[in-house]
This record gives sequence, structure tokens and C-alpha cells, in this order.
Amino acid sequence: MRRRLDLLSKWSAWANKLAEPKKALHASLDPRVGAVLSGKKLLLLDRIATSLAWPDEDLFKDLKEGFGIVGSAPVTGVFAPSYKLSEFTEEELDQRAKFLRPALWAKISSSKPGDFDAELWSQTLAERDQKRSAIFQRRKLRCIDDLSENSVNSSWEVAEKIDLRAMDELLWITSRLMQSIVDRGSVNLRLSSGEVISGPLHTVWRTRPESARPVLKCVDLKSAYKQYAIRPCDSKRCVVSLRQPSDGQAVGFISHTLPFGSLASVGQFNRVARLIHRILVELECLACNYYDDYPVLDVSMLSANTERTIRKLMRFLGVVCSEDKELPFSSVADLLGVRLDLRAKDFSCVTVANKPDRAREISESVAKVLSDGQVVVREVDSLFGRIQYADSQIMGRRGKLALSTLRKLSRGSGVHRLSPIDREAFAVLQMRMDAGEPRRIQVGSSGPSLVVYTDGACEPGATRPLCTVGGVLYASWNGAVKVRYFGVTLSDSLVDLWAVRST
Repeated sequence: MRRRLDLLSKWSAWANKLAEPKKALHASLDPRVGAVLSGKKLLLLDRIATSLAWPDEDLFKDLKEGFGIVGSAPVTGVFAPSYKLSEFTEEELDQRAKFLRPALWAKISSSKPGDFDAELWSQTLAERDQKRSAIFQRRKLRCIDDLSENSVNSSWEVAEKIDLRAMDELLWITSRLMQSIVDRGSVNLRLSSGEVISGPLHTVWRTRPESARPVLKCVDLKSAYKQYAIRPCDSKRCVVSLRQPSDGQAVGFISHTLPFGSLASVGQFNRVARLIHRILVELECLACNYYDDYPVLDVSMLSANTERTIRKLMRFLGVVCSEDKELPFSSVADLLGVRLDLRAKDFSCVTVANKPDRAREISESVAKVLSDGQVVVREVDSLFGRIQYADSQIMGRRGKLALSTLRKLSRGSGVHRLSPIDREAFAVLQMRMDAGEPRRIQVGSSGPSLVVYTDGACEPGATRPLCTVGGVLYASWNGAVKVRYFGVTLSDSLVDLWAVRST
């Protein structure tokens, strides 16, 4: 806590010294950019970033000038390289706009009234050349700005790939903390360099384990994309269009903020998000980052201080959080689409389960497919994406096998009638959503570590396919590693049965 206090005091002093330069900077900004960035302490953010040797050297310039949404993404050094060329240049995009604009407006004007038109209209405050639509998600309307139809997304060249490791990082940190409490001796941590840091466990952790119980919460940025501006020259490419409910006419609103639905917005926003995450780590907060969400872990005795620290930092920087929606630290928390439960009395495991409402919604969607006896092909990928993430939080592999059986349904068009095998696979998925055992991550060291690899092969044969399966088991216990394996050829009768069922 002393380090946190020292850092916050130092940054507060920096903020005071930068007060006048901050006023001068904001006065020099383009009015459209300045209106969006009102309250942001860009100079303080830049100074902190410099003190941390943050590799994204152009972030401050892009923040004050506005982020680009067409052209080429910068190479920041924050994310791994991953290049994807754009389809159109900025000049080609402007030429296409002459023909696309009237076509899009005519399409919007002639579209049928939608269920969410009135609410969509009321939520649209500023933003035309892209089509705005909406989806109902988590009991609220979420506006989507379609920058694919006007070719803006096709005019953005990607340079890096955003890594999404927040859940894995969070579970690893949680497991290490709980492991330390279970061992109640020394703490050993191997760094990526190979160096091992070790030391005795603090007395409090041994004598008052409940005070050291890990607790969680999630800090969520409010209207995250709307907190950052786009380049004024890109506003002509970011005009939100939608039907006016009263007369059905297409109306346009100029947007000056990162649009939700822009390919560029994803990378540009994450440049800011990852810097904030790095600053939280500097404050010794066990925080992870997933877009605009910051899952935070701590031990119960320090959680109040951590909450105050994060809140003070965000206010320092002028970053607006959804404080009205935030829940306090708890040993059970819903975040990143799952429910994490750290209440095991002996600190032996972390339980990862689907949020009940998410599992129920997916189960109802699958039930409708079974009731209809058919599935609309264009909806398959969306449904399977939801199922795949949810199924990964359930013990066992039956869900993966069922999804593998159903993958063919995403091919083609129109409506696909369910076969008996399709029905069986969907029934398995529904059963897992309704009553599947949540996965548990064991963190104790009371038994051996087991790793199993399995594989199968199917090769052409003289009269029928030759099918084989095999597996390797690695068992590590008290420093010794033992290996067991098997391999078999499947019987002709079983292969014939599979062949009949697959037709």
C-alpha cells in the first residue's frame, strides 16, 4: 500500500504542475476533438506512459488529433504483429461514397419499421454514411454502426492482433494465490526468464486464511468508445444513418467519436485500454484487461484499498467508469460472461460456471431449434459461437463432439431440416446448458499432475476405412514422471455402424 500511496502522490503532483499546460493543450485542440476529450488529462497520461517506457510512442499524438478509422493502423509494439491489407485506399473510398451514399439512404428509407426503431432513435445523439441498427443484448438495446456497408472497414489496414488473455490470466493469478494459502509455507514463482522468486509466506496468510481469501470484481468503462475522438477529416465517413420513426425518412447524424462497429475502433481503443492496464499493474493491482472491462483480483483484507486506488486513478486520468453498475469485491463474481466462485473452504479449487441467465438463454434458443425441427443457416454461426464459449465452461467433451457433428449446418443457405443425428446433438447441447457440471480448476498439490493426449485416424482401406485411436498419459508426482500409452484398431462392426449413422 505504501508503493500505491507514493505513486498516487507523485502523479498528483505531476497533475498539479500540468494544470496550466493542460488548459493550453485543450484550447489548441480541434473543437470537435476537444468536446469529446473534455475532462481527459492527456498530458498526465503521456507523462506516466513515458515514465513506464510505454512502447506506443504515437498514442499521445493520436489522442489529441483524433484516431483514424481509415488508412493504416500504427505498429505500436504493444500487440503481436498481424498484417491484413485494406481493400480500398482513402481516395478510392471517397470515390465509392458518391454512389454508396444515395444507395444506403434509399435502403434505409425503404426498410420496414423495426421493433427497436423508437428506442434506437432516442439513443442516437450524434453520428450517416454508415447504417445504424440495434441488437437487444443483456436486457438492453445496443446500437451497432455498420461501417461495412459503406466500405469504411474495407479501407482500414490492420498491423497487429489484439490478444485476449484476460480470463486465462485471471484464473492463473487466482490459482497461484490459493496455492500459496494451501501450502502455508514458502511461495515460489518462476518468471518467464527462468528465474525463480521465492520467500516465506506471511504469517497473516497462515494464521488468518479467510483474510487472505481471494475476492473479485470488474471495473467497466462507461460508453468506452464514446470517450475518445476520431480525426475530424474522418467525420464525413462516419455519419450515422437511421429511420426517423415518425415519417420513416433516413436522417443522418455526424459522429465525432469511435463508432461501435468500426474495425479501426477495436485496435485504436485497445491502445488506450492496455496503457491503463499497465498503469494498474504499476500500482500493484492484480488487474486484467478485456476491451473495456478490467477484472480485478485481490485478497479480502486489501480489497477496500485496491478499490479506492483504482477509483482514484481513473478520476485522475479523467476516465469515466460505470460506477453506478459496479459491484463490490466478492468471492463470487460475474465477469467476462462467466461466474467465478472462489468459496471453496479449503481453497482447493476455482469453479468456473456459466452465468445462469446466459445458460438459460442458450438453452431456450436450442429448444426452439428442436421444436421447429429446423434451423436458419444464416443464424447458425451466431448460435454456435454462443454455445462454444458457454460449453467450454462445462466439464466433459460431449459438447465439442456435438458441435463438430453440427458444423455442416452452417454451409449453404435457406433453412436446414434437422436429421435424427442433428436432433441428438442439439439435445446434448441443451442438456449441458441445463444441467452440465461446471468446470473446476484444482489448485491444491495433494495429488499427481496428469496430462492426457488422445488422437484418432481414419484411412482408406480395401473394403472399409481403417480407424484407429490412441492416447498418451503423463503423470508427474514428487519429481518423477511416468508415461503410459495405448493404441487400438477399431472393430469392423463399430466402423460399419458409424458409416450407417453418418449417411
